[in-house]
Amino acid sequence: MRTFSRLSVLIIFFLPLFASLFYFSGSVIHLFSDPQALATYWTPYLKAASLVSLSVGVVSTVVGVLISFFVGYAIFSFRNHNPQRFISFFLSVPHLAFFSGVLFLISPSGLLSRVWSIFSDIPFYGMDRDPWALSFSLTLALKESLFLVFVLLPSITDKKNEPELIVSQSFGHTDFTYWSYVLWPRLLQSLRYPIWIVIAYSLSVVDLAMVLAPTNPPPFSVVLWEFFQSADVDNQMKSVLGSLHILVMLVLVILIWELIGKVFSFALKIRLRWPIRSESICFRKTILGFYFFLLFVPLVVLGLWAVADEWVFPNIIPSSFTYENFVYGIKSIFSQISTTVILAFLSSMMATCVGLIWLEWDRRATKDWLMIPILFVPVFPIVPLLFGFDVFLSSSFKPSSLVAVFYVHLLLVFPYVFIILKSQFMKFDERYKVTSLSLGQSVLKFFLTIRVRMLLSGILTAFSVGFAVSIAQYLPTVFIGGGRVETLTTQMVVAASGENRKWMGVFGILQILIPAIVFFVSGKLAKEKV
Repeated sequence: MRTFSRLSVLIIFFLPLFASLFYFSGSVIHLFSDPQALATYWTPYLKAASLVSLSVGVVSTVVGVLISFFVGYAIFSFRNHNPQRFISFFLSVPHLAFFSGVLFLISPSGLLSRVWSIFSDIPFYGMDRDPWALSFSLTLALKESLFLVFVLLPSITDKKNEPELIVSQSFGHTDFTYWSYVLWPRLLQSLRYPIWIVIAYSLSVVDLAMVLAPTNPPPFSVVLWEFFQSADVDNQMKSVLGSLHILVMLVLVILIWELIGKVFSFALKIRLRWPIRSESICFRKTILGFYFFLLFVPLVVLGLWAVADEWVFPNIIPSSFTYENFVYGIKSIFSQISTTVILAFLSSMMATCVGLIWLEWDRRATKDWLMIPILFVPVFPIVPLLFGFDVFLSSSFKPSSLVAVFYVHLLLVFPYVFIILKSQFMKFDERYKVTSLSLGQSVLKFFLTIRVRMLLSGILTAFSVGFAVSIAQYLPTVFIGGGRVETLTTQMVVAASGENRKWMGVFGILQILIPAIVFFVSGKLAKEKV
């Protein structure tokens, strides 16, 4: 069984990962032998696009961590109330649907503009697509802060913090002082790799940039995607150089972040005092209320457009409502919805099963050094990784488009599923296994009857997160599938490109409902089995 588990993980994850990096490295080495390509690559347009991407990477990361700091403190201060359900729901909302809701909110004809027109005659020109991508960065920070808070949630609500807090209070310190100077610096260390994932995502995301980011110049990831899509040989060569370029930017932003972390640590050592009097219960409730309000309003606006029949400017609400948008929308893309659900279910199910088998039968799976290649996929920019993976599939074997897309979804889902499963395994008391084996039970029977049942909540959470990750994949579906595999997310991008608000609303709500249903069913199943 151990050999089977190692072979499965090798074929599913490590082999395509190493092959992708090998082919990408070979392309970079071959390109550097052509000095003409290097000489014509760097242009003022690429320089401006790079500055936009760097701005997005730094601003979204810093603001996202600040949001997670204050939201984490508010959750910590209400220790008897665990908002995991709310966090899980908003975390399951795909980025593209959330960004579409924000676009409907802040665009020149959006809801804010409609409300503004009631109180002022001065026109509201919108806040989307600003030259330095601030609206894009702040929206990305708001959405990614959910991921950071979700990672911190078990540590924030851990009862092991109570003795330290009691000692801190005995010296006259407040909860905010304990959170700022004791607990948060420790939690920040556990956020190191998740923050790297946020940085890599902010630098390489394409579909979200098409919705909310500036267009002249766009973020560098959009320019790189245009290079990859071009049939021109020169642009194909630039795409390889651009992949190396985005890697350099990733390393640069991570170094900037690590420097900011050092400054933050130094500020704590000299006991920097926060100017906010944060011990008020009203202040804590305001933080959580305002945070969930900002997350909820874009979804409301998205839902209004999904059911709007007529909604002319400057009306705040639609003049009439209809459910026919949903009926016609579901009928028109029923096959794409089916493909989306099948890909998400199979990829997350296989990733969960392989991760469980590997963790149970192979002790090496729990080693810390294995987290380096596991985390490499979510940290590494997606475009160069897909380039190498596409070459690997084309040179090794030629699967059908749907199989190839399923394979790459599985590759991208596995790290998230494995990280959650490993955290559950590390918390499990292995004395149960020793007791079971001493009573003559086999490892397989212990695994099926005891381990899986006791860890069912964590297993279903891992499956649900993997399902949501697969639902949101756009670039892998388009790039590896060659445009022949259509999913709900690809249709959402098409609707966004055509600025069809009704279809964006319908597809966005469907994007939200499908993973939300999976999270809801998983939660119910976990409760019934407890």
